[in-house]
Amino acid sequence: MAEASKPSLYLLRGDDQSKINEILAGFQTGLGDPSMADLNTIQLNGESLDFEALQADALTMPFLTDRRLVIVENARSLLAKAGKDASEKYLDLFATLPVSSALVLVVDDQVSKRRGERNWENHKSYAWVTKWIEENSKKGIIIDCLLPVDEDMPAWIMRKAKELGGAFRPDAAHLLVSYIGNNTLQAAHEIEKLITYVGAAGVVEPDHVTLLTAHEQEGNIFALTDALGERNAV
Repeated sequence: MAEASKPSLYLLRGDDQSKINEILAGFQTGLGDPSMADLNTIQLNGESLDFEALQADALTMPFLTDRRLVIVENARSLLAKAGKDASEKYLDLFATLPVSSALVLVVDDQVSKRRGERNWENHKSYAWVTKWIEENSKKGIIIDCLLPVDEDMPAWIMRKAKELGGAFRPDAAHLLVSYIGNNTLQAAHEIEKLITYVGAAGVVEPDHVTLLTAHEQEGNIFALTDALGERNAV
């Protein structure tokens, strides 16, 4: 039986797709047996979703497991379209979600700094949802998934490498950041590639980053230059 203490509504907001993917994978793992987890995971696109379809999926009982996971990608598009009447229907749905449902709204957004204050750039389009969650903390939870700033990326890389069973020298981590910035999806890909190259007992050094990542970046630049040249020649 699903635990009554677990929220039924999750709002994942931010621009760190790598972190969002990890959280979603963790939710799915929490469903138990992988074959049952796949059967009880529904992925929807907020850009083409309507309330009735969402309601039908969110209220469907799980099959041979405690919970059913309903993931709405591009949820900001769905929430932004809701007027006053529609938003009330959504809030009624959130309030009546059974403990056997886990409805996850994935909202792409980022924080900007203006006049010394940090604000979510698109919060206005879904503020009515965050307000409801703040007032109903037992039913819903907000999980912020922001990209690290560049100066925090070396530590992120070294931590991620350790999670994957490898290790980075600090100067190698700094060099990798100089090539990819704070793109965590690309960083995860490069870290895995570099760890595979040096082996489980090896440590990634700057020369490895130069060999594998720098050359790939140069190849991308040359490909872009060629593409632009071909376009301009037309």
